[in-house]
Formats: sequence, structure tokens, C-alpha cells
Amino acid sequence: MTRRVDIASKIVGALLFCLAMVLPPGNAMARQIVVRLKVDVAVPLFQHAWGPDASKVEQDSATEIVAFLKQRFPYWNFDVANSSAFSGLALHVTEQPANVVNFVLQREDARGSERLWQAVWFPPGDLSLLGAPPIDGATARLVGDFRGKFDSDTAAHDAVLAWLTKRVPVAAVGARFGSAEAGSRRPIVSPLPWRDFADLQISEFHIDGQRPSDSAYVKLIATGLGTHALYSDPSAGPSYEAVTLVPTRAQSPGGSEKEIDDSSIDEIYRLNLGALYLDRYVPFEPSDNFETVPSQ
Repeated sequence: MTRRVDIASKIVGALLFCLAMVLPPGNAMARQIVVRLKVDVAVPLFQHAWGPDASKVEQDSATEIVAFLKQRFPYWNFDVANSSAFSGLALHVTEQPANVVNFVLQREDARGSERLWQAVWFPPGDLSLLGAPPIDGATARLVGDFRGKFDSDTAAHDAVLAWLTKRVPVAAVGARFGSAEAGSRRPIVSPLPWRDFADLQISEFHIDGQRPSDSAYVKLIATGLGTHALYSDPSAGPSYEAVTLVPTRAQSPGGSEKEIDDSSIDEIYRLNLGALYLDRYVPFEPSDNFETVPSQ
């Protein structure tokens, strides 16, 4: 029961990040959750020095940090928060303790918040000595220093990646079982376009499944097949070539996990497939006979 509740809450929690699905640029159909980002500067000295321009520094900084996060975590979709009531990532610039300015990156949603990473921006003494960054260069200073500290701290990248892989699907809906060739099992055709996600072709995933008989949630562990197949959903747009997966293990609502074999595969085929999560990126080195798909 614990595992069943955990999986169900994970689905609800992920969907809280954005009520509407969006189509990433260039993708015809792959629906992704949008991870919203806001920047909040709560340092009295900065607010006083920047005056009414403080909100513009926050908004401009959020825009540039979103672009940075897209580079560091390319398989997820980020955007700037468009309201005060949001779910996603928040970068708080705080003065705690006094005279020490920190970057605090945390996830926030309706269930609460969790600190993912923190770094000192202005160490003791610097705030009173240097004062607030001039407004003309405030955004560049904030974003540049954030990027430098984030990139120099492996733990920062690892913490955000761990949260993304656990809570934010790379595709919210759309995975389905494809057709099998003679003597083989049916692959899972993901909604991830091959032209954009081919480098995930042998990576490890899990998929939320639901048994139609009792609505129980089943976690499918799957691995990229290194191939692609035609993904078609007439209600969403034109067909396209997509990354294929093979389910290897299934985790029951009670938490027990077992290999998928011939005796259980028919039950797996009956599952209604839901959100697709990237568990572990496995690098792929194209060989001389690497197959590519022309741009569509």
C-alpha cells in the first residue's frame, strides 16, 4: 500500500508543475511537464538600491537562468513562472544570517518546499563593503555568479538531476505498446521524437502503468532498445519516428519487483501506460552504421 500511495502521489505531484501540457519546440507531439522557475531577491539593501527595477532584475534573471537550466538538463522543459502561485523551482536570494547573501535553490509546490542547493554569494563583510550591484549590471552579476557557483559544485547538478528524475517526467502521456516482429515481444513506443531524443536510445526509464482490472498502479522499468518506430496519435498531430523501449521489470503496488517473463507479459500488455521518467542517462556512441532519421 505504501508503494501504491507513493506512485500515485508522485503522478499528482508532477502534474502540479503545470496544468497544461506544452509541446517543446520542434516536437510535434511529445507532451512534457513545464518546470517553472522564479527568482526572488529578498535582500533589503538590494531592494532599496534597485527600487522599482528590482522586479525587472528578478524577471530578467529568471529568463536567463531558464536558458542555463535547459543547457544543463536538456531532456526537461523549463520556463519562467508567470504568476506568484506556481509549482516548480525557486531561486531565493536571501540575507540569512545578517550580512551574508545566499543563493537558495528549492522546489516548491502545493505540498511544500524542499531545499535542493545553497551557496554563499556575498560572504561576511562583502555586503557592507561592496554594497548592492549597480542596477545597470545587476542581472548579469546575479546570473553570472549563480552559473559559476552552480557549475563549480557537482552536488548542485546532482541534487537537481535527482529531483528531476524522481518527480518530473520527460513525457507526461503517450507511451504505448507497438507491434512485435515474429518471435519477439512488443516494444513500448515512447512519445519522445527520435530526432530530438536519439541520444537516450539505450538509457534507463520507468513508466507509470495502471491495471484496468482494479486501477492499481504498476511501475514498469524499461530500457531503450536503441531503435525507433513510428509513433502515431491522430488526435495530437502527424506521425513521427520515436524512441522505443523494452520493459524488463515490474514493481507491484505492494512494492515487490520481478522480472517480466513469458508468464507475465500478457498482463503487462494490458496496462494503461502513463508518465515516462528518465531514471539514468546511458551514453550512446554512434557506430559507423548508426541509423538516423531525416528531419521532419
